[in-house]
Amino acid sequence: HRLRKIENRLIDLDHAGNKGFVTRWKLVEEEAGTRVDIHTYIQPPPKPFHTLYFEKIRPAWQLCHQQALATLERRLAP
Repeated sequence: HRLRKIENRLIDLDHAGNKGFVTRWKLVEEEAGTRVDIHTYIQPPPKPFHTLYFEKIRPAWQLCHQQALATLERRLAP
């Protein structure tokens, strides 16, 4: 993993192995404190893996990501 600070409020994490995944944290000041926006950018692999990626890998990864966010939301709820 490699962290890279883009600006005062942006941090990128390149995931190990140059797999086309970069997660960006953006810190946004708000009246009640600081909101953290997290986005993962996924670069699809070249052919012949392109179809497999969009039909199997990406949907599975998105489901895992949604489940992780739902778990986090449940644990943070008052």
